[in-house]
Amino acid sequence: MDSMTVDREIWITGLGAITPIGCGADFFPALCQGKNGVGPLTRFDTTDFPTRIGAVVNEPFLMSDLEKPLAIRFALAASAIAWQDAGLGKDRVDPLRVGVILGTSRGLIATLEQRIAEFIQTGTWMDRLFFPHFGSASITQEVAAHFGARGPVETISAACASSAMAIGEAVQWIRRGLADIVITGGTEAPFSPACLQVFVRQRRCRRAIMIRNGPVALLIGNGTDM
Repeated sequence: MDSMTVDREIWITGLGAITPIGCGADFFPALCQGKNGVGPLTRFDTTDFPTRIGAVVNEPFLMSDLEKPLAIRFALAASAIAWQDAGLGKDRVDPLRVGVILGTSRGLIATLEQRIAEFIQTGTWMDRLFFPHFGSASITQEVAAHFGARGPVETISAACASSAMAIGEAVQWIRRGLADIVITGGTEAPFSPACLQVFVRQRRCRRAIMIRNGPVALLIGNGTDM
């Protein structure tokens, strides 16, 4: 790797946020105002759970394509906002020089859990493409297909470090000359009975973390940032 490649300037040219406190241009003002995005969990019955709240994205425009899992809808919406924010158009870029790398810890767990529950209840066999369509990699593939990106495409799943690792790898792709534009960030939609149960059993949702200003409860949330 020569010095010119290492020293290549890399710019963040567009941002896209889908969060419990606001989406797109509404996110940063809400953040500065200290808006609270925590509320009751309503996607499933939480009666038997000690934790019944979380940070949930509630945006009507995300309900337009219910055939796609929520994590994919988040990723498509956030990447579209970032793409527009960067002032890019599909006719202005070489698709072979556009890459996509996203991080996700839980992937499409809610959809996987739902489909497996349906199989157990009805006995209906799953589609032969179940895992290719509903694996974590399908999130990145959907974004790449939407933008016609034909450069490198990758998904990183490394728990809480997933998105940070994806962004770091995106930087390396550009430095190595593998791509000129990379759509990167992370997406999560972890709210399902099994996922919440795991966090509760690990006491992550109930345990207080001592920090400088006192104990703060750790809650899970969903959303996407690109």
